[in-house]
Formats: sequence, structure tokens, C-alpha cells
Amino acid sequence: MDAFLIDLSERLNVPKKRIISHVEKTENEPSTLILSSPPSGYILEYGEFGARIEMVNLDYEYKWPMRAFKKEQQLEFVNEGFKILQKFFPAEIQHIMICPTWIDYFGSITATCNVLSLGTEDVWYTEPDLQKMPEVGKLDITKLLNSVTVKKGLALIGPKELRTDHKTMTSIDWLKVNKCQWMRVAHLKRLQNKVIRLSDVTFLDSEIREFLTHLKSESGNDRLQVLRLEKELDDPWKIAEVMKGLKATLVESQTYSLDKFDKDIHVDFFLPPSDGKTIDIVEGFEFFRNNKSRVVVEFQGTALNVFVFDRKSKKRVQEEESGRNSKRARFE
Repeated sequence: MDAFLIDLSERLNVPKKRIISHVEKTENEPSTLILSSPPSGYILEYGEFGARIEMVNLDYEYKWPMRAFKKEQQLEFVNEGFKILQKFFPAEIQHIMICPTWIDYFGSITATCNVLSLGTEDVWYTEPDLQKMPEVGKLDITKLLNSVTVKKGLALIGPKELRTDHKTMTSIDWLKVNKCQWMRVAHLKRLQNKVIRLSDVTFLDSEIREFLTHLKSESGNDRLQVLRLEKELDDPWKIAEVMKGLKATLVESQTYSLDKFDKDIHVDFFLPPSDGKTIDIVEGFEFFRNNKSRVVVEFQGTALNVFVFDRKSKKRVQEEESGRNSKRARFE
């Protein structure tokens, strides 16, 4: 930890002895070290080539590379380093990123964070490197999710399949899962997240029609705000097959505001592509749920987006429905 303390003293422009003295203070003693702009949070990464701590919104990070430190040491130093930084500048952990190569330490990483990301995209690996990546099973992910408390978002990225039925997956506000070939429509119906993004899905068009019909009724996910389902590139969604029977109306030039979402949702790619403030919907198909909230389904080739708009007053809904009755419903 000596190198970390030296680096930190240089970053803060204070002597190392003063930092050590500050660390040894009791919790009730006030901090005498001040940054003009303290960090809004921290990022902890347990990566394939080392571990690191980063201060969010500040140009400061410290790394413990794999070539110099074993994983046990990296884990210990990250814990100690974070405790030291918390002593100076208390702030929450915004994001924890963990590589599957840390599988043997899933139960040893104990923390509370806003967003947890497990794995990396498979595009960053050659086939031989991908084969070397360990298989992460249900029990492994359960061990990790029992050890790390996640408050807002969970991203299960890859590069191999990451399957779990842990309660965090079904109840966390924001969920992103890649490699979803294993998932069935029954899994999708059980999800109670606000934002859901699933990649590499193999759902049939008729199954998504069944899901949307389920959503339209009061038995669907009442928390849902945004859903994105991505299929493989050579298998676009069949619009007529998905929307058949939903009595949806064609709508154009819709805007979905992202004001309702906490800024941490942009830490990982939970939402469809956006400018960070709004999502533009060029063309979609609209229907109303039984609870009167408005739903717009957008098709983008192999991607399907579902947007649930905030409820409006009964009078406003009746006015809009009256106006739409003069239009031709695309799918009866």
C-alpha cells in the first residue's frame, strides 16, 4: 500500500505522513483534507489484467496490475485503498465491474454499489482467448449476488452465458443480460424490472405477441418503463406477427423523456440508444394497458423496443382515444 499512499499524497499535494496520520484518526474526528471538487462516487474494477479504484468526475485512479500482484493482494489493496479514500472523501460506490476470471473470489468481494457489471463483451476476445474464459454457473453468480448488494442496476454481459434465477435479477430496477439464448418467454414474464435490455434472444414473434398481450392486461409487469429485445443480425422481427390482435395504432415522431431516470443508468448500456436526454421514436405501434398507461412498440430490424409512458388523466386519455378512432388501427 506504500505506493498507493505516495500516489495519493502527490494527487492531494500533501505529505504522506499527514495522510497516514489522517487515516489513523478516529471516525468522529473531522477531515482536514479538502478537494475543491470531491468525488461524486467511486468505481471499483476487478479486471482480467488487474484491479483499480477510480474517483468519479475526478481525474484520479490507481491500479494494481496482474503482472505485479496476485488476486489475493489486489483484493486486499482495493479494500484498504477504498477505506482510506472513504476516510477522506465519503461517497458511495457507483459502479463495480468484475471479470469472470475472478470467479474464485466472488464470495470475497463484499460491498454495496449502485450498478454491478459482470463480464465483458465477447467482441473483445479472440476465439482461443474466449475458450480460456471460465464458465460461470448459477451457483457462482448466486455467491456473488449474495456478497455484493446492488441498489439500482445489474448487467450480466459475458463473454459467455451468465444464467441466474437470483432474486436480484427479477427485482432490480435496471437489468441488462447478454447471451440470452437460454431465456424463455416464461422468464421474461417473471421479470419485474423497470428497464430491461436482453441481447441474443431467441423468442418467437408469437411469443412476444403473447408477452405484449400479457403486458396489456393488468397481470403484466406494472413497473416496466423500457424494454429492449435484440435478436441476431440475420433474424429481424416480423411486425405483423408480433402485433397481431393487439389493436395497436400506427404513430410517428414520438419522444420518450429520460428525465425520470437516475444518471447512474448511463453507467452501463441499460437503455436503447439515446442522446442521454430523450429517445426519438420515428415510428411505432401504440396501445393502452388496462391501467390506462400508454405503450409504444418500436421495431428496428432485429431490435424491438417497448416504451411505457406515464399515465395521463382519464379525460386526456378519452380525448386521445377519440382522436385515434378516426385513424385506421393497423393490427386488429
